[in-house]
Amino acid sequence: MGGLGKTTLAKAVYKNEQIVGHFDKKIWVCVAEKVDRIEEVFKMILESLIGGKVEGDRREVIVQKIQDELKEKRYFLVLDDLWNDQEVLLNDFFSTLAGLNAKKGSWCLVTTRLQEVATILSRHPQINFTRHELGRLCDDDCWSIMKKWAAVGEEVPKELEDMREQVLRRCDGLPLAAKLIGGLLSKKRKEEWLSILEEGLLNGDQGGIEQILKVLGLELCQNLFANFLVCKH
Repeated sequence: MGGLGKTTLAKAVYKNEQIVGHFDKKIWVCVAEKVDRIEEVFKMILESLIGGKVEGDRREVIVQKIQDELKEKRYFLVLDDLWNDQEVLLNDFFSTLAGLNAKKGSWCLVTTRLQEVATILSRHPQINFTRHELGRLCDDDCWSIMKKWAAVGEEVPKELEDMREQVLRRCDGLPLAAKLIGGLLSKKRKEEWLSILEEGLLNGDQGGIEQILKVLGLELCQNLFANFLVCKH
């Protein structure tokens, strides 16, 4: 499920001082869509390592270049938002990854919405696998996140407090939903909050993130149109 904070947690680990000091190389790859060829992921890894685009897609060439970059180095690789749940492809990728570097102590952190990805990785014979499943937040934590991004301080305006139950139901325990709602309210006057919450966020048929993004999309379109008119004149 999206919006639980998987990428946020991965970024916190990636930037942690102990991680930075422990590993010789750090690699961040946002997969973000289903890939049909493992070469595409290796290409993204190489581009992250060299900080530029890679021409060509011959697997053996790309893998050799990655191996050269990682030679005798302990690395920390993040594969964010991995969608591919084809066992043959995943096994092929991680078997190749395991053979890239003889130095012990490298780590790979994978975030995914798919349970099957974690199941496949847990069966891989060359992976020492640990699984951490994120759950929904409690109402108090969601409310705290929403308040922070709405920039209302500790004294929550009555207009917002009266909507607490409905807002939390729309958040559905997702930190991203709470952040998006708070951010949207921070850009509006208090007098507008009620209409935004009632007409935009709380009446839709879709779930938390989808409905919020729909409202944000409408806001963005309106702002772009307004900016266009200003520029034109």
